[in-house]
Amino acid sequence: MDDDDDENIGINKIHEILVQTKIQPAKSKTIVELFRRFFSPNVNNEKLEDVDCVQGGYHEIVPRLFLGDCKLAMDPVKLKQLGFTHILNAAEGRKFGQINTCATYYEEAGIKYLGFSIIDSPAYQIGMHFEEAIKFLEEALNNKKNRVYVHCQQGISRSATLIVAYLLHTYENMSLFDAFQLVATRRRIWPNEGFCRHLIRLEKEKKKKTSNDEETPQSLESQINENVFEQYAINNENNTDETLSTKP
Repeated sequence: MDDDDDENIGINKIHEILVQTKIQPAKSKTIVELFRRFFSPNVNNEKLEDVDCVQGGYHEIVPRLFLGDCKLAMDPVKLKQLGFTHILNAAEGRKFGQINTCATYYEEAGIKYLGFSIIDSPAYQIGMHFEEAIKFLEEALNNKKNRVYVHCQQGISRSATLIVAYLLHTYENMSLFDAFQLVATRRRIWPNEGFCRHLIRLEKEKKKKTSNDEETPQSLESQINENVFEQYAINNENNTDETLSTKP
């Protein structure tokens, strides 16, 4: 099987997850209880906002990391009131589909800014931004007092792709499908096919780095079925094992 076939299979699996989540959104309470079991202790004791998987507005993906559209991003005063300390704009610019903000836009509110002029096109090389975006998010979230808002125009494709990349990189036991599943159960997303291919390549790089490990951690994908979130939570109510750890 060549790389193109492998990527096509991966994209089909991603689409299955996104379509299923769109048709049958998981209940937010179930999501919180289910995924809390897989986070490390320093994350496990933080509370996720109780939100439904709907479009628009903004949603907390993991504690203190939020994904949303441009409406809130255009209001520095509101962001500060909500406790946001960092913002990542995945659609910086003045053209159609872009959001015209910059570091000085948030300076008075004391919010740290990072922006990328990403075009929501399958041909755009979004992978070139992964390293810088991940570093920005990691440095921000290492401080428990910080809250980060990641957005593009609608919070569906560009910004969602960067958050999936961050999750895939940060959580050692998390597969690409796990990351998509987690984000999609918190917010309806749909990264374009080109962005998905860049994420598939990022996962391949991750697997190469861990290929010499004696034992490969079991992924969330193999532990849970995306169609039975609620039943899983009920059956494992007393299970306190934490199999998902963050990198030091």
